[in-house]
Amino acid sequence: MSDLGNAEPCPLHLNIYHVMVPDTVFLQTYDVYTEFVVCCSTEEEARRIHPRDGNYEWWKVKGEDSDWIDSKDVDKLVVTREGYTENVERRVLCASFRSG
Repeated sequence: MSDLGNAEPCPLHLNIYHVMVPDTVFLQTYDVYTEFVVCCSTEEEARRIHPRDGNYEWWKVKGEDSDWIDSKDVDKLVVTREGYTENVERRVLCASFRSG
């Protein structure tokens, strides 16, 4: 079994990334997204996607959101490349929401 997390991103396909918020980032423990899986081109792009609706750089469009991290914290996200896929558009495949 290969270690896809350390493989080079595939330039001809969309990559699949698992994006997770470390416990040290959130002060609020409920009504927040904690992680998601997304199809997109790069790790940097994955960091800048909102798990609710897939908006890229959401803070430029809607402002900050209380159910996701602040834009200043995107570099603290844990992003792991899980593989790649073909014939899909950039989108969030699934997301985990901790409700209160």
